[in-house]
Amino acid sequence: MKVTQFTYFADWMGMPVFDRNNKILGRVFDLFINTQETYPPVTTLVIQRGRLRHVYAEIPWSEVTSTEGLFRIKNALSHLNFKPTINTEAFRVRRDILDQQVVDLHNHKVIRVNDVHMLPVTPPRIVHVDIGTRGLIRRLGWENIVDRLIHLIKPQAAYLRDEHLVSWKYVKTVSTDPLQPIQMDLTARQLESIPPADLGDLIMDLDVRQRVALFRTADVQQRARLFERLDFEQQEQLLEHLNTREAVDLLSKMSADEAVDLLGGMASEQSRQLLALMESSRARRLSQLLGYEDDEAGGLMTTEYLEVPETYAVYQALDLVKDKIPQLVTIYYLYVVNESKKLIGSTTLRSLIGASPRDSVMQTIFPKPVFVYTHTPIKEVAFLMEKYKVSALPVVNKEKILQGIITVDDVLHHVIPIAWRRRSRKTQP
Repeated sequence: MKVTQFTYFADWMGMPVFDRNNKILGRVFDLFINTQETYPPVTTLVIQRGRLRHVYAEIPWSEVTSTEGLFRIKNALSHLNFKPTINTEAFRVRRDILDQQVVDLHNHKVIRVNDVHMLPVTPPRIVHVDIGTRGLIRRLGWENIVDRLIHLIKPQAAYLRDEHLVSWKYVKTVSTDPLQPIQMDLTARQLESIPPADLGDLIMDLDVRQRVALFRTADVQQRARLFERLDFEQQEQLLEHLNTREAVDLLSKMSADEAVDLLGGMASEQSRQLLALMESSRARRLSQLLGYEDDEAGGLMTTEYLEVPETYAVYQALDLVKDKIPQLVTIYYLYVVNESKKLIGSTTLRSLIGASPRDSVMQTIFPKPVFVYTHTPIKEVAFLMEKYKVSALPVVNKEKILQGIITVDDVLHHVIPIAWRRRSRKTQP
């Protein structure tokens, strides 16, 4: 068969299917596809017959010939097995794609599929999904009428000219029929490539079942990273539908400052319950951080940082960086401490890389240690960051024992809302 153009599944729906003796067997109802391939091939044709009581036959595509929309089966009617139900385990175009929400990884949004765009090779392959209004009109059988009307009214209308297609390689299915278990084709690793702002919108466009299913496909570490990229309101909505054990696991893997922000916004009874179920040392640390005011360094700091003993050589410090990379918020700065965990000074990854491997880390620290106390106001923290041109500062207690670090992101997260409120007041008439 010579391929001249693409075709739509809507054009096939309801088409008659003949046997080798030119007797009508039924009409095209659905297709099974193999989703393991980048552009899924059709594996099975499902035909329907009967008026009051529908029955269905599943025919391997190898038994089908198709020419210009005419479908023919190589066997006679007597060879087909019609049943009142269709295989529920196979992935089906009509049930599992049409009218379903899918994630468009290219444009970072949730879309609803109105039709499926296919390349009519042997076997046919799914190449795009159609998310445009015209795809829905086509499925309803009104395309010719609507096209003619619009052509008369506005011949240059974008409706007639533009196709709203998304390549299947960017499409990830999120759900199937509401009566069936959710099938998740979208991985957390793929979601991590989406900018945080888009990810928040995307996740909230999914219904609750889909959000929970999406999180449960990821391991705990990936869940924590994804969860941190949502705003507080979105986090709260998602937590409502996770069980207590899942919520505790999530908080245990989140960065300390993010976990504290979340716990601080909860009702006190709920936060106490979650802390009671948490690993004891983690719970103590978070409880301590919750004791600071949210406009002080202690209230915004994170405890995910890299401290290096003063006795280390440069090569040992670099080995430590390699080991700790997955657990750290920032690795650009390293904080040198003595055996009592008292802060001695700070160094940078750049300084370590440029130093001799056998040199002491003490030879790479800044001449003047810059730090803030747990109760230092956030305004002063911002001033020191600007003065010394650093993106993170160590936070110490009154004995100068290192407690955590505060990053420029933490500061901006706090001061930007204040700046916007002030700007809003100034612009009001």
